[in-house]
Amino acid sequence: MSEIESLAGQALADIAAAQGPEQLEALRVALLGKSGSITAQLKQLGSLPADQRKAAGEAINLARDAVSAALAERKALLE
Repeated sequence: MSEIESLAGQALADIAAAQGPEQLEALRVALLGKSGSITAQLKQLGSLPADQRKAAGEAINLARDAVSAALAERKALLE
């Protein structure tokens, strides 16, 4: 789980440091886009053992939700 937590922590720090809408959009794509790092974590859920899948899924979803909220908040501040 620490990989997911560190990914989310770094993502939130990067979002907070974004200086403009273009940089913020690039972060959104890199994190939540089709080939984004959080999206990749979601895709890997199927390869986990069944007993680990639920906890990992919850952690990834929490990270995704936190990143989405931070992106929306930062976007509102930059506009």
